[in-house]
Amino acid sequence: MSSELIYIVKIITIFQLLFFAFFLLVQTKGKKAGNYIFSGFLCALTFGTIYRLSFHDMETCIKTYPQLVMIGESSGFILGPALYFYVRSVINPDFNFKKSQLQAHLIPFFLFWFFFLPQLQIDFSIEGRLFSTSWNRIFPFEDVFIHFSIFTHFSAYVISTILYIHSYRRQLLEEYSTVDDVRFRWLALLLVSFLISWLIGVVNYITTLYIDQLRVFTITYVVSVFIFSNMIVVRGLRYPNVFFDFAPLNSNRPKYSKNSLSPEEIVDYKERLTTYMLDNKAFTNPDLTLDHMAQALTVPTHIVSQVLNVGFQQNFYQFVNHYRIMEFKKLLNNPQKQSMTILDACYRSGFNSKTTFNTTFKKVTGITPTEYLKTIKSCQK
Repeated sequence: MSSELIYIVKIITIFQLLFFAFFLLVQTKGKKAGNYIFSGFLCALTFGTIYRLSFHDMETCIKTYPQLVMIGESSGFILGPALYFYVRSVINPDFNFKKSQLQAHLIPFFLFWFFFLPQLQIDFSIEGRLFSTSWNRIFPFEDVFIHFSIFTHFSAYVISTILYIHSYRRQLLEEYSTVDDVRFRWLALLLVSFLISWLIGVVNYITTLYIDQLRVFTITYVVSVFIFSNMIVVRGLRYPNVFFDFAPLNSNRPKYSKNSLSPEEIVDYKERLTTYMLDNKAFTNPDLTLDHMAQALTVPTHIVSQVLNVGFQQNFYQFVNHYRIMEFKKLLNNPQKQSMTILDACYRSGFNSKTTFNTTFKKVTGITPTEYLKTIKSCQK
């Protein structure tokens, strides 16, 4: 890949990130707090990218544009908090970002500038290093120390973000029979694609500590950031709903205590749930939710949730899809419906996604739907 082409890719990447950040800022509807936070995340990523995409000429970059490099380094302390709070704002539409939270989570950012702002008075054309001079007596490896701090800081927020998304997915499984949530898919794509780019950037930096910058790592990092910027822009424009309000999950419903129902009551409710599923074939509704079932049975949702978790040892998602798998098998084993395809039986059973069906069927039965169909045909011969 020629240097000219790499330069063009860099310019396009920076332009896309800034364009999308501006696009979010001017939105007049939707989750304004979340859009502002994500816009800040993209701006921080842009400033951190402008000079990092020039790692192969870092010495010249430091001597010529030390302020730009300093801003780029400090942006590393913004990425983590911005990512975490953006995820919270998407998952919880009622999320309200307070200034006190902003100040607390930006303390490392302010500390960075407190200690290193005086260094901008240095003549970097002579010094040639960003974190040096008097601080070298205190931290002989201050450059490594700063980057290690940024890495640790960001990693802590990434772990918190992953745990928050995991908790959100668990709540989805407790309340919905079909988990194909746009928010979850958007956040998963954002987190995974950014982490890949970020890890490549970490490897890119580590190589500079021991050996001359490898061109393959520079090109790989440029391409990864370019792909990331394209993915979020295209995905965001294709599914703009992720930037507007969603109906929040009912997280304020009463929570049951482990002993709120007696064993006899649990058995009784289990029979009512089973009868409801078999007689009404409620599982064939792909949009069935915990609230729908509770309303049909005239039972509080937290009671239904307890019966599922304690009585059936399943969450709502597992409970409903168990019946869907049974219905799927029943359809394929029906001699009068031998011409029915796997996909037809899948949709008639209540699934609305082939991918979800294949994954669920393999997890429950241990074999794929195709293997199961072959087994049936071999037994009929």
